[in-house]
Amino acid sequence: MNIKIWTWSEQQEIRPIDENNAHLFEQIQAEVQNHDLKKLIGFEFFNELFKNIADYDLLLSGGEYIYNDSTYNFSGLKYVCAYLFYARYIRESRVNDTFTGFVTHTADGMQPLSSNEIMNLENRYKEIAATEWEACKHYLTSTEEPQIISGSAIKQNINWFI
Repeated sequence: MNIKIWTWSEQQEIRPIDENNAHLFEQIQAEVQNHDLKKLIGFEFFNELFKNIADYDLLLSGGEYIYNDSTYNFSGLKYVCAYLFYARYIRESRVNDTFTGFVTHTADGMQPLSSNEIMNLENRYKEIAATEWEACKHYLTSTEEPQIISGSAIKQNINWFI
């Protein structure tokens, strides 16, 4: 699949990563998009989204919508994906695959985070993604797409990530 929901520059606007780790972006982005997002929105809607991506600009980018005479704002699926990306990035950015196995590099004067500290950060960013997913679900159920949410494949919450 060549279509990407969000770009490097959008990632850097939403939740930046170190420029020195730009080489990690495409791989982690593909994992988030093809695994996490597919699991979150369900296989059928995932395929519908990519088949008709132009029809889902507001869902992807977020914005304002009106429901029952109230105005709502949300950040969109790009935001959700960017934070899911960052959660994976935290876990994977310090690990290098070598011919002798997986290693981490440390620099003098710096102390690497413990596994528990990394897991806590990862979960924090997954929770941010979960909060915005709730806003995306509200948009979907409040507008022209209620049949999407009623499908059994849509995750009603994102707690399975955490």
